[in-house]
Amino acid sequence: MKKVSLVVFILVGIFAVASMAMYTIAFVPKLVGIPYFTAMQEGGEAAASALHVKFIYTGPTTASVEGQIQIINNLITEGVNAIAVSANDPVSLVPIMQKAMSKGILAMAADSDVATTNLNEWIMYLKEDLKNYPDIHLATIRYAGESISGAEQAAAEIMEAFPQVKVLVGMNSTASPGAAAAIKLLHKVGQVVTIGITDPILMKQYMKEGLSPACVLWNPRDLGYLTVWAAVQLLEGKTLPANTEINVPGITEKPTYDPQTGVLLLGAPLVYTPKTVDQYNF
Repeated sequence: MKKVSLVVFILVGIFAVASMAMYTIAFVPKLVGIPYFTAMQEGGEAAASALHVKFIYTGPTTASVEGQIQIINNLITEGVNAIAVSANDPVSLVPIMQKAMSKGILAMAADSDVATTNLNEWIMYLKEDLKNYPDIHLATIRYAGESISGAEQAAAEIMEAFPQVKVLVGMNSTASPGAAAAIKLLHKVGQVVTIGITDPILMKQYMKEGLSPACVLWNPRDLGYLTVWAAVQLLEGKTLPANTEINVPGITEKPTYDPQTGVLLLGAPLVYTPKTVDQYNF
């Protein structure tokens, strides 16, 4: 869990060009309209302004693979210089990203890779870690489709089917808020809590109501900034320094790059609690 949660930027392909021309860099999130990706958008826009490039933020309104493919195809036709995507599916986007690369476009993945899927990896590590706690039993796993309402419904069904459940773990930014809403709906405050990987702004009120003792996330604004910054470095033909902290003006973290895996790590995750949640606005 801890190791995988740090893998927040994964390089899929590299196409370097030496040019001082204005670059156009696009980011395609899993879906638009949720705080996590809005924060990434803000970071990308800040980086674009600082680095004098054009930034395009565009994505489907639901977590749709088909929607992402269509949008990426449009960006290819438009002739952007780089496309970064947070993949809704690790396999289905491979052909369209390969098409981008064949057109000389820098193809990247940020937040969720095109070659693997981070949510399922986190579940895998959760299962491994549970082996150290024989008194804790994993009751079930449900997928809610990147939707707060979907997570609320799934969490309610879990609590009704497994009345002994004490903790609901959310593996994406919409799962824990949905689980918290279900806990309130079923009047299980004080009996069940939720923890997970999600935005502080979505959990603030729930935490104050005693529904969640802690959650974790990296800074999505910094991740958006890092995505654009890295794209510019690669488009300019620069080599990222290997296995050492990199000073990226504009963000608080000092990322590291592993050339063996092509992974650029933003930095340590943020763990926030009811006492600290007010400090964050994403």
